[in-house]
Amino acid sequence: MRSLSLGRRLRLLEAALSSWPWYAQPVAAHPAGSELDPVREAMRAVAQATPGFAAARLVVLVRSCKDLHGLWHLRMPLAQALAAAGGEAHARREMVRVDAAFRAVWPDAPVSRSSDLR
Repeated sequence: MRSLSLGRRLRLLEAALSSWPWYAQPVAAHPAGSELDPVREAMRAVAQATPGFAAARLVVLVRSCKDLHGLWHLRMPLAQALAAAGGEAHARREMVRVDAAFRAVWPDAPVSRSSDLR
């Protein structure tokens, strides 16, 4: 089986996301364009500071994502890449910036509760 190029994989991901019900909601219901820049920048900064292929791939996906919900669904893979690189405590510390950016544009964002690791 032949491996797919990154561009082809991104097109397949976008096609898969476009079939989800939330993706088809009216554009006015979701922040877009420059309103997403703080979220995109926070996610990109965290991903770029993380070593590994998964983090590098996330930088590309964050850059190409078109809406708030798409960025939201990239949040978990970002947290996983952070945890793989520096542990869960490190991931939680770094995700605070990303969560704050989401809350700025989406006050009801279902971000994680902060709790101490035992």
